[in-house]
Amino acid sequence: MIVEFNIIVNPKRTKASKWIANIEQVTLKDLKEFIFASYQSPELENIIILSSWTFPKVCKLYKLSEDSDPTLSVFPLLTCGCVELNDEKSQVIIKHLITELNFCFRTIPIGNEASKSQYVCSYLVAIANLYEDKFKVYPEKNVSGLNGHGPVDFTLIQIQNSRIIGITEVKDKDF
Repeated sequence: MIVEFNIIVNPKRTKASKWIANIEQVTLKDLKEFIFASYQSPELENIIILSSWTFPKVCKLYKLSEDSDPTLSVFPLLTCGCVELNDEKSQVIIKHLITELNFCFRTIPIGNEASKSQYVCSYLVAIANLYEDKFKVYPEKNVSGLNGHGPVDFTLIQIQNSRIIGITEVKDKDF
């Protein structure tokens, strides 16, 4: 059965393109190819999902290192000070982290990315609390830029200037 569709690609598109398709045979790939052919745009072709970036690719993109296996030393130094871990406040936070991790370990099997994220979140929250009023943890934050977009598992944001200083994507193979 042949059907005619008016396709409008949003945002900022108002003119419809007619797509004629046999609905018994057409695939999503066919629709994607039609959209790319109708709306030839560098923005559409170069969008990369943020979670598909690797550390070496990011280092090359931002001209931090051309090395195929760079280390964290390629990043500029972030100065946020040191936290004394022996004081009472820090000990309370660390004990809370250990207790929370023990509760998680007893009740949440580490079987997939979602459950592993629970453990990562506990560490990030403890770190943000150790650096009181300096950082916030944002789970499932949508991040976008010239080179990618999409939700990331956790974003660490510096409160003073709202700058993203860390993005964490928990991967099943990382544990």
